[in-house]
Order: sequence, then structure tokens, then C-alpha cells
Amino acid sequence: MASSIAACGSAPIVVARIKPAPAPQHRISVSFSRRLGSPLRRGAIASIGGSQGLRKQDCGISCKAKNLTEDEFEAAVLKSELPVLVDFWAEWCGPCKLVAPVVDWASEEYAGKLEVYKVDTDKSPGLVEKYKLYGLPTLVMFKNGGIVSESRREGAITKAKIKSYLDDFLQSVAA
Repeated sequence: MASSIAACGSAPIVVARIKPAPAPQHRISVSFSRRLGSPLRRGAIASIGGSQGLRKQDCGISCKAKNLTEDEFEAAVLKSELPVLVDFWAEWCGPCKLVAPVVDWASEEYAGKLEVYKVDTDKSPGLVEKYKLYGLPTLVMFKNGGIVSESRREGAITKAKIKSYLDDFLQSVAA
């Protein structure tokens, strides 16, 4: 703050120049427990008092398992001759980011025995409704055009658990 003093008659006048401080940027993390189809996003970052507003973070999930659209789903999954593991995920989903490397590992480890695909639930709302997906990530096994009973796994899963899950499944299919 800079100030100057000037005299006007018998009383001094104080003239102050105040430099305005920039508007503060506060980041808050918003975490919502939600059902799919809701406009809220878990882990969204908001900027208060700034020009950015609410924005969705780019998680950068890259994978070796092919991402399918709703249009490709039937041909790739339901008509596959091999059993299929489908990872239903979303870009904003934190646990999906944890599972992505494990799903990539499975796509390489079980190549030739099992097809592995990923479906972005935000881009495939019809599949979300059809398969009643309420939590993410959700792993589902398909064989002969349908869901394998009791094959649905919801939430983050470790490499050891997915290996056990897939090995048990493949043994039961081979028997």
C-alpha cells in the first residue's frame, strides 16, 4: 500500500492507494456417492472465485484392452467364441483408474483364452441400463452371448484376486 500526505488548509489529507489483491483461488474436492446416470461426478474439482468453474479431470486411462462402444458391444462380446471379461468404467472414477492396469495385465496374460474389453459407461448408457450397473468399476464375464452367473465383481480388485477369479472361471469353462 502506498500513501501520500497533502496539506489542505490547516488539516492534512491522507491519500491512500490500495492495490487490490487478486481473487483467491480455492480448490475443493467434491466426493459424491451416486448412481450411474446422475449428472454428479465423483472427484470433480471446483474452482471458486475464478474463471474455471466446475471441470472434469482428465484421468488419462489408457489400456491394452479395447474400448467398445454400444454399437460394437454385441459383435465383440455377445457373439465371441471365447469367454469375455468386460470392465465397465468411467473416466471420472478413481477406483477404475486403480483397476485399469490389472485389466491391461489380464488382457495380455489371458490372450487366446479370454477376450478382454472395456466399456465407458458415460458413453454407453444403454448398456448401463440393460445390465443394471450401479457401481464402478464392474467386471462381468460373458460366455455364449450372456452373462455368466455370479461373475459380476463391483469395485476395485487386486491383481491376485483377479487372477484367482479368472483362473477359477477358466477352469470351470474347461471342465
